Order: sequence, then C-alpha cells, then structure tokens
Amino acid sequence: MDQFKKIKLLVCDMDGTLTYEESDNAAYTPSKKGLPERNHQSISEFIEAGGLFCVATGRLLEDVRSVLGDELFSKSYKIVQNGSFAMDRESNIAAEDFFSEEQSKRIYAKLRSLNLPFSCSTLNQHTYESYVSDELMEQAFGNVVEKMEITEKFAHPENPANICVVRENVNDLRKDMERLHRVLADEEVNYQITSPYTIDINPKSVNKGAAVSSLVEQFGIKATEVAVVGDSYNDISMFRCFPNSYAMTHAEEGVKKYANHQISMVAEVFTEGCSIE
Repeated sequence: MDQFKKIKLLVCDMDGTLTYEESDNAAYTPSKKGLPERNHQSISEFIEAGGLFCVATGRLLEDVRSVLGDELFSKSYKIVQNGSFAMDRESNIAAEDFFSEEQSKRIYAKLRSLNLPFSCSTLNQHTYESYVSDELMEQAFGNVVEKMEITEKFAHPENPANICVVRENVNDLRKDMERLHRVLADEEVNYQITSPYTIDINPKSVNKGAAVSSLVEQFGIKATEVAVVGDSYNDISMFRCFPNSYAMTHAEEGVKKYANHQISMVAEVFTEGCSIE
C-alpha cells in the first residue's frame, strides 16, 4: 500500500507502547516487565536485517535497560527524559539539555506553592521530597528511587533533566494542568500528562521529536524513512515530525488525532508493510 514506506529507523515510546500487549488489563504499567515476545522478536529481526532502532521515553536510562534486556539494549539508540539525553548504542551521550539550577529552583518553589507532590530526575536517578510516599512513587515509576529533600538535590552538580508532578489518578492531573498553566506561564518549559500518574516538565527546547530529528540528521536519512510509535502526549512531537506516525489504539483521542496510523502492538508496524530496503 502506498502509505507504507521503507523504514530505516524505528522509534518507539516505552511504557504503554513497547511494553504493551493486547492481553494487558491496563494500557499503562510501570516499567517492571520486559517486552512482549512478539515485539522483541520483530524488533530483533528488524535490527538483524540492518534497521536502526531507538527507544524514546521519559524514563531513566536504566529503566530502558531493564525493559529491553542487555542484548537488545546494546543494539538500540536511546532517548531518555523526554529528549533531555540522546545516546548511541554504546550509551555515549550524543546530546543533552537540562534545567539550569536557577530555573529548577524557581519551578520547585512554584510547585511547592501549589502543594504538588513531585520528583526530579537526572540521567539515572529519581529524587523526591520526604512528604511524597514511597507507595505513590512505586505506583508511578515501578523502580527504586532515592528519597531526599529536593532542596539538597539542587546543590548536586547534575542538574535535573525532568521535573515530574506525581499524583494518584489522572483526574487530579487534569486539574493540576490548569493550575500549572497559571504558574508556569512565564517559564520556558514544556509540560504534559505522560501517564495516569505523572505530568513531566522539561526545558522548552526538550522534546522527543527534536531528539529524533537530531538522530535522523546524524544518520543522513529522510523523514519518510522513519517510523515513530507512541501512546501519550509527549509522543505528539514525534508524530508532528514524521509522516509514518503510529498511535496505539488505547491512546487518548487527543493523542491519536496527531498520528497518521493506529496499531494495537508495536509489531504491527512491520505487518502493516514497513520494512527496510
């Protein structure tokens, strides 16, 4: 079919996309489990045939390793923290962008003024305030995090790449978005709901679409030779950049409307006619 092009680079979101299979009870689950076998096999065969594969996620680098497994991790490009870090197959940092200490302190104060529970993260570490429960962080992230006062973290030489509001349900997040519109209006930031439990806040220049575009330029390939797959609002920037855009069928309508195709599993990208030359 004409709408399916020859694909040289496949880029996938992780939670609710790579990790999702139709038997799941919920679209979103924290990144504890590995890939469904069907996705793992299809991606492995794609790479073996000469294709380039990249994970684009709001997660930490070690979360990607735990989901992909060491072998596939070593064969994949990685975009983490919503585009704050872009890495090659050996996990060398090719590009990075994060908050200045001054800006992060301002945002921290504004979130505190709204009594919003939140965490900060760098390439491989979450930190969160003492009043945020371990249970809530486990529900949202599903991994081990370090608990400390964020005010201490800001003195750390590794400035935060992501600031994340953490809540127990998406209805609270929708209300929080309205409040954030008011207090962050004068800040150069991007923010969107990225799961039923989180709102991610990143520097204005940081998004998945820009990070993938930098990879495409590096590889010297065309936008029509790229397929991007996702299920959340932080994936829209990829959908806007590349015509071979696939939203998961369980994604919200506000996400799906930006993609040109819909699939129920990542492996369907290949059965729909996308392949390398």
